[in-house]
Amino acid sequence: ARWRADGQLEYLGRLDAQVKIRGHRVELEEIRAHLNQFAGIRDSVVAAREAPGGGRVLAAFYVARRPIDASALRAFLGERLPADIVPAIFVRLPKLPLTINGKVNVAMLPTLEQAVASSSRPVMPPRTVLEEWLVDVWRELLRAETIGVHDNFFELGGHSLLAAQLSSRLQAVL
Repeated sequence: ARWRADGQLEYLGRLDAQVKIRGHRVELEEIRAHLNQFAGIRDSVVAAREAPGGGRVLAAFYVARRPIDASALRAFLGERLPADIVPAIFVRLPKLPLTINGKVNVAMLPTLEQAVASSSRPVMPPRTVLEEWLVDVWRELLRAETIGVHDNFFELGGHSLLAAQLSSRLQAVL
């Protein structure tokens, strides 16, 4: 906070990179430090992104020397961090967007929808009528165009509130 010229106190916000995710305070730099220890990663940044249907999820953006499977990154961080602060989304970028001062420009990072759409994950199309219906429901709930039958609901930005909606729709139909 700071005093303004008119004598009013102005709240500026946090000076650290701490965010609140699902009721827990999360230090983004701690996640970034662990992610940067993974072999092949040159640099990274972790940011909170708005999830479909409300809430926030963690997304890790990284620059790597070679393609890295998100499941390997998730497992690596899962061994070092509590499960609730392991990012849901991992996005490889050619370079991190920087400000003119050389700091990561978090505002220029992809949105959650852009991150999911640009991921290079293999997408297996639905094979049955039930799978087609499930993919359509996931598309609606997750606000995503590209959904495959092997995708992970939570890795695509799903959270407990959306899972409850999904469960309700499943019960109604099945």
